Amino acid sequence: RVGAVDEVIEDGVDGMLIDAGSVDGLVKALTRLIKDAEYREVLSQKAIEKYRRKFTLDTMTHEYEMLYGQVAGGDDLLH
Repeated sequence: RVGAVDEVIEDGVDGMLIDAGSVDGLVKALTRLIKDAEYREVLSQKAIEKYRRKFTLDTMTHEYEMLYGQVAGGDDLLH
């Protein structure tokens, strides 16, 4: 858990967050991933879904256009 990573990853839903420097936490997380194929699959599918919903180039570009439009006093820069 460093920086803003917890704003992107939801622990136990679409990834696993481990406190920085926590060797025990890392061992536990890796052990679970190694032993639990279903959990690995769910995490990976949820992460892919979130990426496709929030972080594609088109989505991010649109979000920045909307933000810049709001800052500039309009609803949208391109329209």
